[in-house]
Amino acid sequence: MNRHEKSQSPVFKQRRGFFVQKTPMIFFLFVIFTLLGSVLFFWGVKEGLSSLHLLRSAQKAEGKVVGFRESLSESPDRDPQKETLSYFPKVEFVSDHGGVQKFEGQTGSNPPAYSVGEKVVVLYSSAQVKIKNWEELWLRSTALMGVGFVLLLGMGGVYWFSRNRPASALFIQEPSLTFRQTSETPSFQYPEMNEAFKKELEVLLRRGDKIEAIRRVKEKTGLDLKTSKERVEELEKRL
Repeated sequence: MNRHEKSQSPVFKQRRGFFVQKTPMIFFLFVIFTLLGSVLFFWGVKEGLSSLHLLRSAQKAEGKVVGFRESLSESPDRDPQKETLSYFPKVEFVSDHGGVQKFEGQTGSNPPAYSVGEKVVVLYSSAQVKIKNWEELWLRSTALMGVGFVLLLGMGGVYWFSRNRPASALFIQEPSLTFRQTSETPSFQYPEMNEAFKKELEVLLRRGDKIEAIRRVKEKTGLDLKTSKERVEELEKRL
């Protein structure tokens, strides 16, 4: 197949390139997951920087666990037996100004991570207050960055694979016509045309009776006039 025939053929495409651009749904999912991964990752970075700033600039105080807030999480299939109960600590402490402050921890667990009356170290500033432990300071940021990184890594892998896999011909049949890049003469395959009928058409074409050949194809296959003409012209190229 020469260069002109490749450019004119509606069924010849080259696989090299970013394949998701050729499939709207795959491209849509690629964009959505890439954006989602970016949002989660940078949200985690923001949470981590916030905790780091709190560690460096916050004041410390001794707090006491005074109770718990119970939180019931439903299972995805709404099975009551799979519901989980978490306990979020309620902490009370005295600030430098002498006022009693109360707040609720951001991380719940079952069984409770603390007992009522247990002493904890509290970090507080004018903007936020947290219990000084790994879960309160770093669990949320680590989880967000981890999920975001996995999504971005996966989408990066899809992009790399689509850009670096070996180039090969992508063949699209219409309905069974196949052009192959490695063949100098295009093959001619239509299920509605058997070999005897093709030979009959070849005789008409060699005789110069193209119009009769088109009429015979339309009559025998039931195709419209335009498609019948295309079939005959493809057959004519092989002669």
